[in-house]
Amino acid sequence: MKNMKMKTKLIIGFMVPVIFLIINLIFSDLTTKTAAAIKDPVRQQEYARNAAIFTAIVAFVCVAITTVIAILLIRIIEKSVLQLSDAAKQIAIGHVDIEMEKRRLAAEKRGCRLRYVACLSEGKTSVGLEEVDSNHPFYNIEGSNNVIMITTSRYKEYPMVIKGYGAGADVTAAGVFADIYSIANIS
Repeated sequence: MKNMKMKTKLIIGFMVPVIFLIINLIFSDLTTKTAAAIKDPVRQQEYARNAAIFTAIVAFVCVAITTVIAILLIRIIEKSVLQLSDAAKQIAIGHVDIEMEKRRLAAEKRGCRLRYVACLSEGKTSVGLEEVDSNHPFYNIEGSNNVIMITTSRYKEYPMVIKGYGAGADVTAAGVFADIYSIANIS
């Protein structure tokens, strides 16, 4: 139910009580005709009472379902408003690059992800953001993990792929600090 579109949820959610209401109206009409056909007044009264109880129960179920759906929709709407509010705040303070987000979403629609790729080929280097599909070794890189793909004449059809943890922010910062410290001690 999580992946259903909001419009579909609304339609399904509000159609259930409407269907119950229609069933209730049809049942009321049938019970009225059936009660009129009963000749014995005691049986007629008993039938009418049972029909009224059934009608009341169906009406209660309709109200209960509508109430639950309304509560759930209110929660969903509140959550959506908070998400939009948070997104607007992030955009306002410059934490979200709109063009980059558009590019990311477009790649996601095509089943791809954006990854920074460095390439060394025939003595030339290039570094940039590239779109990779789910078959690419770089597709599942997350966090500070690194992947190196080596393509040679021997590894042309199936390149050698080396995956592993990258240094991460703490180790990188410590390395930069150590470099700065050693430069300072040289002087």
